Amino acid sequence: MKASHGIRVVGATRLSPRDRFMPPRPVLGLLVLLLGLTVLLWGIEERRGAFAISPALPSLVVVARPQREPVTFEAYTNVGRIWPRRGDPWAISTLEVTVRRDQTGSVALWQIEAPSPRPGPIAYGQLPAGFVQMVPGAGAPPSLLPGESYVVAVRGSGRSGRAHFSVQTSN
Repeated sequence: MKASHGIRVVGATRLSPRDRFMPPRPVLGLLVLLLGLTVLLWGIEERRGAFAISPALPSLVVVARPQREPVTFEAYTNVGRIWPRRGDPWAISTLEVTVRRDQTGSVALWQIEAPSPRPGPIAYGQLPAGFVQMVPGAGAPPSLLPGESYVVAVRGSGRSGRAHFSVQTSN
């Protein structure tokens, strides 16, 4: 077989397009198994009631909307059996936003509490009626910085939940 520019190629085998991109059989088998398990669990999840809610799952699904200005938080009942899934809106009695610092661990940026749960959404730094600000002791909480990883934890009527979020810069 001759190649262009006068170079002679000896003993070359041509691969069909199918052979070029085919993963090894054990890898392909593992991928098919994982896909099958995912579809099976999804089917069980859709049936609702096949399993009890796992104690590892939070009882509330917390939604942080960092793309809005200011960042807002909402809580919903968790109706998922295997994966968290939003149900009905849930009132919040405590909301805490923390950031992880390498040297000091988690640092609370803003914490608010209410004697009785109040419906959301709650905007970061804006104290809703009926709530008392616990952290910081006075004044507004620090600004949320783009690229930082934050955690919001909420409690309300015997249920709790948390979510991780980060603030994106607007273009």
